[in-house]
Amino acid sequence: MIKDVKLSLIFITIFLFFSNLLAQTKFVFLPDHTNFKPLRGNHQEARMGINFFPSDSHMKVDIGNSTDVLGLAITDLYISVGAEFMAYAYVTSYKGYRLQIDAVDGFFGGNATMRYTPKSITHVFRFRFIHNSAHLVDGHYDITIRDWINGDEPIPYTRDFGELTYAPEFNTGTFTLRPYLLVSQSFRRRPEELKRFMAATGIEFRDKAPLTEFLGKEVNIFGALHFFTAGLPEFTGTISTQFGVKFGDWDSKGISFFLSYYQGNNMFSEYYQMRISRFGVGFNFDFP
Repeated sequence: MIKDVKLSLIFITIFLFFSNLLAQTKFVFLPDHTNFKPLRGNHQEARMGINFFPSDSHMKVDIGNSTDVLGLAITDLYISVGAEFMAYAYVTSYKGYRLQIDAVDGFFGGNATMRYTPKSITHVFRFRFIHNSAHLVDGHYDITIRDWINGDEPIPYTRDFGELTYAPEFNTGTFTLRPYLLVSQSFRRRPEELKRFMAATGIEFRDKAPLTEFLGKEVNIFGALHFFTAGLPEFTGTISTQFGVKFGDWDSKGISFFLSYYQGNNMFSEYYQMRISRFGVGFNFDFP
């Protein structure tokens, strides 16, 4: 008898717990905002914009987006899943409003993000599974001699990789700090000399500018530092920085203008063994 009563109490407790949890659970289809904002210092993130390199008048042109499809909110926990489709192109000439595209890196895949906000610190985890392929295109082909410029041959470059990022957020209202740690493992890659493992770390900050509004929109100053190491084929380090200003609410639509500096292995995968150093000036259209 006592055993039956105890068992009944256990079932009632479990039922009440899950009933309360279900009452606090909210399912969201096509959320208005993405759960994880792209890392500004990481060149392999979805964005729309241009980074111009004054030293040779070349450009990196980004076209892409990351959007959440489903969301699940449970008290302080929010989980989302989404899709990412993006590419960035290496522009070596733009005379006569005709862009000469030398090389392209393309990405597509999906992500799952968990955001947990128990107190003042927000813990954010993002997992991505991405297919990345790289190509030389017609801007690197000399039609007069019907051959690749400088005798370069396209490299059959492919990476299918899983990536886990932990990026806690410290927010005081006017000031936000986001350090992060990222690890990546390739499941398939070409050429075979590429190492499967890659790791990165970095930090971002933003602060409301003294001019707090422009045409009714919030103004933020921001900075980003990103460092990663990858076996290309030997493990080497690459550093990328950004400093700029965003017009528009920090977590919403806006436009960012920035200065950048990049030093390390070329961001365009067809030239992955080439070490470069570049200062840039650019802008991005930020999406929510």
